[in-house]
Amino acid sequence: MSVSTMPELSHDRPASPKLDRRRSRAALPAFGLAFVAMAGIGIVAAGMIPRRSQHAALAEASHEVRALVATPRVKVVSPIRGAKPVSLRLPADLLPDLESPLHARAGGFLKQVLVKIGDRVEAGQLLAEIEAPEMDQELDRTRATVLQATADEELAVARGELASLNLKRAEALSRRGAATAQELDEHRAALQVATATVGSATATVTARKAEVRRLEERISFRRVVAPFPGTITARDFDPGALIVSEGSGQKPLFRIAQDETLKVVVSVPQAHLASVRNGQDVRIVVREFPGRTFLGRVARTARAVDPASRTLRTEIDLPNADRTLYSGMFVEVEFTRAVTAPLTVPANAVLTGPGGARVLVVGPEGRVRLQPIAIGRDLGGQIEVAGGLKGDERLVENPASGFADGARVEVVGNLAERAIPPAKDKS
Repeated sequence: MSVSTMPELSHDRPASPKLDRRRSRAALPAFGLAFVAMAGIGIVAAGMIPRRSQHAALAEASHEVRALVATPRVKVVSPIRGAKPVSLRLPADLLPDLESPLHARAGGFLKQVLVKIGDRVEAGQLLAEIEAPEMDQELDRTRATVLQATADEELAVARGELASLNLKRAEALSRRGAATAQELDEHRAALQVATATVGSATATVTARKAEVRRLEERISFRRVVAPFPGTITARDFDPGALIVSEGSGQKPLFRIAQDETLKVVVSVPQAHLASVRNGQDVRIVVREFPGRTFLGRVARTARAVDPASRTLRTEIDLPNADRTLYSGMFVEVEFTRAVTAPLTVPANAVLTGPGGARVLVVGPEGRVRLQPIAIGRDLGGQIEVAGGLKGDERLVENPASGFADGARVEVVGNLAERAIPPAKDKS
């Protein structure tokens, strides 16, 4: 038989149900307060963490804004030298290498004209002939005077020889006492007169011959010939026209020009004299021949600047063997500078004002300074700098007028790595 286990009886006095309920009511507020406190701590802790992050982000953004406002951001450019030599193009005129008007040096009627405009002629070629019969008659008359003077000369010589013989006889008679001293003096004087007469007659003959040669040369002027090979560019008279001699103001009979080599005449401004030197090859641009290049060479300069125009007359030899070009044409000459091309900067990097042209140079420490410059030619988007820059500077692009010397900037763009940007606060 199993022995049933009896519950143990406590020797303590059993608790009263009312007392247990009062204890439960007393413990409940304490537990609630603890729970609320723990929840509040969690909520506070959960709220403080994002608020602190927000404060840090706001502080950093505020710093960046202050830095952005205090330190302007700029783009910079550098001066450059032209990759190609700088060219100078000037207007010029084409002239013949040789050109001459041909006047008639003898008057008369134009007998014949053998050439027309555009004809090629050689040196010494007959171009025209003038008819002047009175010149032939004058020549015949002068030749007759030469014959007469020659005869007079011969007579004077014969008389001189006779006077010499008479003097010798008188001297012989005088030694024998058969002639007086007076007779001897008379014979001596007669010989002197005869000798002088011979000299005069000889001079007359010489003068008459010279006159003949002058007339012959004058008659030769009736033949108008080409002084050098070239092209007839003008002819103003036809056969039968009355021609007066040179010096009367009449127009020339012809105009001849040598066009196998043309002469380009250009006036170079004083500011560009460094672009010109003797022996320099230049390019001739002719608008009527697009796409074709003509090459010439500087042959000579005036070596003196015209004080009225401040230009230097320069002549360029231009071969024209095929006679493509014509004298009198308008052309352009393109000089290439032999010197190093000047510095150029973008036009939007230059500040102009009462103090002249200036640029803003950014130093390695990120501070700017106003640098005066001397400007040259305006090339449109670029401006030549004649002085004030070395070429390794960094210039502010589109600078504002409010920048002062020493102002700090932050460089952005391709050249930013050459700058030392302003330090940022990492706290």
